[in-house]
Amino acid sequence: MPTLRPATPSLVAALAAVLSLGAATRVAAQEPVPPPPPTPPAAPAPAPSPPPALAAPTPAAGEDERHVLAVVERIFDAMRTRDTTALRAQFVPGASLATTTVRNGQPVVQRDSVEAFVRSIASAPAGLLLDERLRDPQVRVSDGLASVWVHYDFYAGERFSHCGVDAFHLARTTAGWQVVQLADTRRREGCPGRP
Repeated sequence: MPTLRPATPSLVAALAAVLSLGAATRVAAQEPVPPPPPTPPAAPAPAPSPPPALAAPTPAAGEDERHVLAVVERIFDAMRTRDTTALRAQFVPGASLATTTVRNGQPVVQRDSVEAFVRSIASAPAGLLLDERLRDPQVRVSDGLASVWVHYDFYAGERFSHCGVDAFHLARTTAGWQVVQLADTRRREGCPGRP
């Protein structure tokens, strides 16, 4: 590493002269700058735009929403008719199912497979109508992902069993929209329209 020597007075004077000469040259080379023209009074700022409203679904988006909801409806139609082939076809292979309930005052999450769900539908007593009645569906679609949040009342034959919410996640596949995940809640109290 080089050794630094203290600056001598003659070196400091030479540097100061160079710096002064450069500054003087720059100042001398500048022409006088005319004063800026008077600034006109500022126009009032435009009122801020309201935040954009959610865009109405395009016809294609509305069509996707109808197709997505049709998948959910086909699940419950297949459940009512015990059509296990049609029921299975609404799910991607490996789709997951989950139910959230409360037992003995504690929250419980029960996971299941599509195959177990299909078997339970197929093994229900003959002649017993398994009727899940949907209401107030909310459908959201973005590119190849969709969700459906829908309230339901479940009846076994004419007997009310329980109510809750179904939450579906669907994906657009080469076979069309299919369910990749279904979660639901189940309760017997606090169901709308029930005593």
